[in-house]
Order: sequence, then structure tokens, then C-alpha cells
Amino acid sequence: MTPVERLQAFIADMLEWETSFDAQRRAQQRERPQDADYREKMIHENKDRLLKIFTAHLSTSALATKARARLDTMGTGRPPVFAQQVLEDTEIRSGKNVYVETLNEKDITPRRRYALVMEDGGPKIDAVYAWRDSTGKWAKQDSI
Repeated sequence: MTPVERLQAFIADMLEWETSFDAQRRAQQRERPQDADYREKMIHENKDRLLKIFTAHLSTSALATKARARLDTMGTGRPPVFAQQVLEDTEIRSGKNVYVETLNEKDITPRRRYALVMEDGGPKIDAVYAWRDSTGKWAKQDSI
């Protein structure tokens, strides 16, 4: 799997998770607003799904640090944060990292740059950066 393919697979998995979990939460609030057991079960199942996605696509380091925030908050966006287009022609190799950019014109942070490292024989996502127009630079994000 190439770095671009890894990022495409991650974005696709995350978009599917994000949109389905958001739909489940909205349906639960409409149809079963008082059912705490159902809500906890839904959250637990989706946290397990998210952890599987992270384990498959993130480096050991990112899984231990950057993934924590989303696993703790189970945050989703409207419009979806992961409705990102991978810009294949932006792949840049620098030292041990490969950087690939994405674009989501509807997001508050439309341009992102993912850093991938080789781990266990394949590329894994290690960090994400957001483009800051105010500084004209990439800013490292604390979470995936």
C-alpha cells in the first residue's frame, strides 16, 4: 500500500464512521432520547469501530497520543470533517516522512497535510497539520 492509498483508505473509513455515527446519534435523540442504555451501547460500539480504524491506519505513536482526543470525545462534524479529497499530486518525501495533502472546501480548515511514516512494513499516519492562512504555514494538530 502506498502512502496515498493508505490516506485514501483512512479518509474513506473515517468518513463512513463519522457519517453513520452522526446519523445514529441524531436518530437516538429523536426516537429514544431517554434510553441511556441504548445510547451507551451505541457509543461503545462506535468507539470500538473507531479504535479498529485507528489501529489499522495510525502509527503506534499517533495511536497513543493523537487518537486519544477523538476516542474520548467521539466528535463528528456537520458537514463531515472527513469529507476530504486526497490530493495525490501533493505527495512529498522528506526524511522518514511522506506528506500528502487533502482538501475539504466546506470545513473550517479546508487544507490538511498528513505525515506518514513506515511502520510494520507499510505507511502509517503519524501526524496531521492544518494550513493557517494567517501565518502562511502548516500548524501541527493535537488530534487526528
